[in-house]
Amino acid sequence: CIRPVIGALFTLVTGCETSKSASGHNISSLYIIDKADKIDVQYYISQITSSRVRVRWTISNSSIEAESDEFGEEMANLVFSYKIFQNYSTSISIDSGRLILKDFHVFEDTPLKGQIEFDLESSRNHLIEITLRDLNAVKYDRQYLNLIKSKQFSNQSFEVFSSKETLQINQYVTSADSYLIKTAQPQSNVYARFYDRDFPIASPPFAVVNPKQFDFKPDKFFQLRKVNSSEFKLYLTQKGFYQIVVDSASKQGGSLYYFGDHYPNAKTVNDLLMPLRYITTQEEFAGMSGLDNIKKNIDAYWLRVGGGPERARQLLQAYYLRVETANRLFSSYLEGWKSDRGMCLIVFGPPTAVYRSTASETWFYGEKGKFNTVQLSFTKVVNPFSSNDFRLNRNGALKSPW
Repeated sequence: CIRPVIGALFTLVTGCETSKSASGHNISSLYIIDKADKIDVQYYISQITSSRVRVRWTISNSSIEAESDEFGEEMANLVFSYKIFQNYSTSISIDSGRLILKDFHVFEDTPLKGQIEFDLESSRNHLIEITLRDLNAVKYDRQYLNLIKSKQFSNQSFEVFSSKETLQINQYVTSADSYLIKTAQPQSNVYARFYDRDFPIASPPFAVVNPKQFDFKPDKFFQLRKVNSSEFKLYLTQKGFYQIVVDSASKQGGSLYYFGDHYPNAKTVNDLLMPLRYITTQEEFAGMSGLDNIKKNIDAYWLRVGGGPERARQLLQAYYLRVETANRLFSSYLEGWKSDRGMCLIVFGPPTAVYRSTASETWFYGEKGKFNTVQLSFTKVVNPFSSNDFRLNRNGALKSPW
């Protein structure tokens, strides 16, 4: 039974319905580069109790249309529609609902925030489909959120707050800081495993790859300072990833990633240099990275490719926008641009169609079923540090479009 907790500004309609399964939906809108026609919304799921779930949402106010009321106040009108499925393959939702945000006050430079809480007694994992529509404009966003209903400790078992008491929506943090870990259930102790690893970038889609076995021995293992039975302090000081666990013997837990203060943006010389490996020869890359004044070498490369300053500037901006988008979408235990999906987004651009199932994701460039359409298949990796790890099924036929 779903019983959302809502405020006075909401109107709620609930029920059950039959529709196309989630695996049949084209979700390529999630991977678009230009967000001009898209609502920028992020969700954060947490388990309050074994049967109660909270979904927090944050909307960038610059991505929605606000209208002035009679007093000159800026107001948004939005509709959340959600459906809960057992998995990607089922077409019958367990429950569904619609939340109407009527005359929601918009403050300049302040994101819109809210939350939905509901009861879900089943101990199985579920899939939440959430569609957000802006009634003041022709815009919508649809996302699929995996709800982990498990006794195992995971990222949905706690929330993370910065020293400024700001909820961290993303699994990656952007500054060295003291973070408050708020667990849903009381815990005797909470621990952190720290890994300082420099992972290689993704290999070309036609390459033969033999992944190295991961060394699970952490570089550091320490106990978080206990504030009370459900609040613990994590002092995050080094770049790398941190696995948060309540059982020192278990490999299961939630993770936080710290890739630097500028992440996911490409700001440093190294941020600009390293992703160029995807589109340069070994000789070109060695020439840029092995000499003095790397930034000057990078600029010279884009000038040569673009044939002139204006075209070079356009190409440079477009390329690093793809890099930053890959970081936002595909971050896991390694930077998003280094991942297989990140590589493909950067080199091929956003796919025409994307279909996802519980264990895989398939991208199409061109019309599905056509001879010259490029198809990329990714398999979800069972990874104790991330649920966002997909590995490309490489084959020699992909050398031609590359």
